[in-house]
Amino acid sequence: MINTTVGFGGLLDPATRMEITADEEDFGQTLAVWGWEDSRYLVLPFFGPSTLRDTTGMPADMAAYPVTYVDDDTVRVSLTALNLIDTRAGLLDQEELIRGDRYRFIRDAYLQSRQFEVHDGELGDDPFASDTFDFDDSDFDDSDFDDSDFDDSDVDNSDGDNSDFGDNDVTD
Repeated sequence: MINTTVGFGGLLDPATRMEITADEEDFGQTLAVWGWEDSRYLVLPFFGPSTLRDTTGMPADMAAYPVTYVDDDTVRVSLTALNLIDTRAGLLDQEELIRGDRYRFIRDAYLQSRQFEVHDGELGDDPFASDTFDFDDSDFDDSDFDDSDFDDSDVDNSDGDNSDFGDNDVTD
Protein backbone atom coordinates (compact mmCIF):
# COMPACT_ATOMS: atom_id res chain seq x y z
CA MET A 1 0.00 0.00 0.00
CA ILE A 2 2.84 2.38 0.84
CA ASN A 3 4.71 1.65 -2.41
CA THR A 4 1.50 2.21 -4.38
CA THR A 5 0.64 5.56 -2.80
CA VAL A 6 3.99 7.10 -1.82
CA GLY A 7 6.05 5.24 -4.42
CA PHE A 8 4.20 6.58 -7.46
CA GLY A 9 2.14 3.49 -8.21
CA GLY A 10 4.86 1.07 -7.17
CA LEU A 11 7.65 2.50 -9.30
CA LEU A 12 9.64 3.35 -6.18
CA ASP A 13 10.10 1.25 -3.05
CA PRO A 14 9.90 3.53 0.02
CA ALA A 15 8.53 0.69 2.19
CA THR A 16 11.89 -1.10 2.21
CA ARG A 17 13.64 2.05 3.42
CA MET A 18 10.99 2.29 6.14
CA GLU A 19 11.82 -1.35 7.06
CA ILE A 20 8.33 -2.55 6.18
CA THR A 21 8.51 -5.93 4.51
CA ALA A 22 5.80 -8.13 3.06
CA ASP A 23 5.56 -11.67 4.37
CA GLU A 24 4.72 -14.24 1.76
CA GLU A 25 2.54 -16.89 3.33
CA ASP A 26 0.61 -19.75 1.75
CA PHE A 27 -2.05 -22.19 2.83
CA GLY A 28 0.52 -24.97 3.24
CA GLN A 29 2.16 -22.89 5.98
CA THR A 30 -1.24 -22.30 7.54
CA LEU A 31 -1.91 -26.04 7.59
CA ALA A 32 1.48 -26.55 9.28
CA VAL A 33 0.62 -24.02 11.98
CA TRP A 34 -2.74 -25.75 12.47
CA GLY A 35 -0.90 -28.98 13.26
CA TRP A 36 -0.27 -30.83 9.99
CA GLU A 37 3.24 -32.14 10.58
CA ASP A 38 5.81 -32.59 7.84
CA SER A 39 4.53 -34.83 5.11
CA ARG A 40 5.73 -36.72 2.05
CA TYR A 41 7.96 -34.97 -0.44
CA LEU A 42 6.91 -35.08 -4.08
CA VAL A 43 7.73 -33.38 -7.34
CA LEU A 44 4.75 -32.13 -9.33
CA PRO A 45 5.03 -31.68 -13.10
CA PHE A 46 5.03 -27.97 -14.02
CA PHE A 47 4.96 -26.99 -10.31
CA GLY A 48 8.20 -28.51 -9.04
CA PRO A 49 9.00 -29.68 -5.51
CA SER A 50 6.23 -29.81 -2.93
CA THR A 51 4.88 -31.84 -0.05
CA LEU A 52 1.51 -33.47 0.37
CA ARG A 53 0.54 -30.71 2.83
CA ASP A 54 1.54 -27.92 0.45
CA THR A 55 -0.18 -29.61 -2.49
CA THR A 56 -3.37 -29.81 -0.45
CA GLY A 57 -3.12 -26.05 0.11
CA MET A 58 -2.61 -25.23 -3.58
CA PRO A 59 -6.32 -24.75 -4.46
CA ALA A 60 -6.66 -22.17 -1.66
CA ASP A 61 -3.48 -20.45 -2.83
CA MET A 62 -4.76 -20.31 -6.40
CA ALA A 63 -8.09 -18.87 -5.24
CA ALA A 64 -6.26 -16.19 -3.23
CA TYR A 65 -3.90 -15.28 -6.10
CA PRO A 66 -5.07 -11.84 -7.32
CA VAL A 67 -4.14 -12.44 -10.95
CA THR A 68 -6.80 -15.18 -11.04
CA TYR A 69 -9.47 -12.48 -11.00
CA VAL A 70 -8.13 -10.41 -13.91
CA ASP A 71 -10.85 -10.49 -16.59
CA ASP A 72 -8.65 -9.96 -19.64
CA ASP A 73 -7.16 -13.34 -20.61
CA THR A 74 -4.15 -11.81 -22.33
CA VAL A 75 -3.23 -9.76 -19.28
CA ARG A 76 -3.78 -12.70 -16.91
CA VAL A 77 -1.63 -15.09 -18.97
CA SER A 78 1.05 -12.43 -19.44
CA LEU A 79 1.26 -11.71 -15.71
CA THR A 80 1.41 -15.41 -14.89
CA ALA A 81 4.16 -15.97 -17.49
CA LEU A 82 6.09 -12.99 -16.11
CA ASN A 83 5.84 -14.47 -12.61
CA LEU A 84 7.13 -17.85 -13.83
CA ILE A 85 10.04 -16.24 -15.69
CA ASP A 86 10.93 -14.18 -12.63
CA THR A 87 10.85 -17.25 -10.39
CA ARG A 88 13.04 -19.25 -12.79
CA ALA A 89 15.50 -16.38 -13.21
CA GLY A 90 15.83 -16.19 -9.43
CA LEU A 91 16.79 -19.87 -9.34
CA LEU A 92 19.39 -19.79 -12.14
CA ASP A 93 22.22 -18.57 -9.89
CA GLN A 94 21.46 -21.31 -7.39
CA GLU A 95 21.76 -24.05 -10.03
CA GLU A 96 25.56 -24.13 -9.72
CA LEU A 97 25.33 -24.80 -5.97
CA ILE A 98 23.97 -28.30 -6.54
CA ARG A 99 26.52 -30.95 -5.55
CA GLY A 100 26.19 -34.71 -5.52
CA ASP A 101 22.85 -36.36 -6.11
CA ARG A 102 20.63 -33.70 -7.71
CA TYR A 103 17.33 -35.14 -6.44
CA ARG A 104 18.52 -35.42 -2.83
CA PHE A 105 20.07 -31.96 -2.89
CA ILE A 106 16.90 -30.30 -4.21
CA ARG A 107 14.70 -32.31 -1.82
CA ASP A 108 16.77 -31.42 1.23
CA ALA A 109 17.08 -27.76 0.22
CA TYR A 110 13.34 -27.51 -0.41
CA LEU A 111 12.37 -29.17 2.88
CA GLN A 112 14.79 -26.98 4.85
CA SER A 113 13.45 -23.89 3.12
CA ARG A 114 9.84 -24.85 3.87
CA GLN A 115 10.70 -25.55 7.51
CA PHE A 116 12.29 -22.09 7.69
CA GLU A 117 9.23 -20.46 6.08
CA VAL A 118 6.73 -22.32 8.29
CA HIS A 119 8.53 -21.10 11.41
CA ASP A 120 8.91 -17.56 9.98
CA GLY A 121 12.68 -17.75 10.20
CA GLU A 122 12.76 -18.81 13.85
CA LEU A 123 15.29 -21.60 14.18
CA GLY A 124 14.29 -22.74 17.64
CA ASP A 125 16.56 -23.56 20.53
CA ASP A 126 19.90 -25.19 19.88
CA PRO A 127 21.06 -26.88 23.08
CA PHE A 128 24.69 -26.74 21.94
CA ALA A 129 24.58 -23.00 21.27
CA SER A 130 22.88 -21.97 24.48
CA ASP A 131 24.52 -21.14 27.78
CA THR A 132 22.25 -23.57 29.58
CA PHE A 133 23.99 -26.61 28.11
CA ASP A 134 25.74 -28.04 31.13
CA PHE A 135 29.21 -29.48 30.85
CA ASP A 136 30.76 -31.20 33.80
CA ASP A 137 34.50 -31.59 34.29
CA SER A 138 33.95 -35.33 34.28
CA ASP A 139 32.82 -35.05 30.64
CA PHE A 140 36.42 -34.25 29.72
CA ASP A 141 38.14 -36.53 32.22
CA ASP A 142 40.17 -39.34 30.68
CA SER A 143 41.07 -40.99 33.98
CA ASP A 144 38.82 -43.95 33.23
CA PHE A 145 41.01 -44.81 30.21
CA ASP A 146 44.21 -46.74 30.72
CA ASP A 147 46.99 -45.69 28.35
CA SER A 148 48.22 -49.29 28.25
CA ASP A 149 45.12 -50.10 26.22
CA PHE A 150 46.70 -48.14 23.38
CA ASP A 151 50.22 -49.53 23.71
CA ASP A 152 51.71 -50.80 20.44
CA SER A 153 54.64 -52.67 22.03
CA ASP A 154 53.05 -56.05 21.31
CA VAL A 155 52.87 -55.37 17.54
CA ASP A 156 55.65 -56.84 15.43
CA ASN A 157 56.56 -54.43 12.65
CA SER A 158 59.97 -55.84 11.81
CA ASP A 159 58.99 -56.35 8.18
CA GLY A 160 58.09 -52.61 7.86
CA ASP A 161 55.00 -53.16 5.70
CA ASN A 162 52.43 -51.93 8.25
CA SER A 163 50.30 -55.04 7.66
CA ASP A 164 50.03 -55.47 11.42
CA PHE A 165 48.32 -52.08 11.65
CA GLY A 166 45.52 -52.80 9.21
CA ASP A 167 47.17 -50.92 6.35
CA ASN A 168 47.39 -53.62 3.71
CA ASP A 169 48.36 -51.28 0.87
CA VAL A 170 51.90 -52.48 0.31
CA THR A 171 53.90 -50.50 -2.18
CA ASP A 172 56.91 -51.92 -4.02
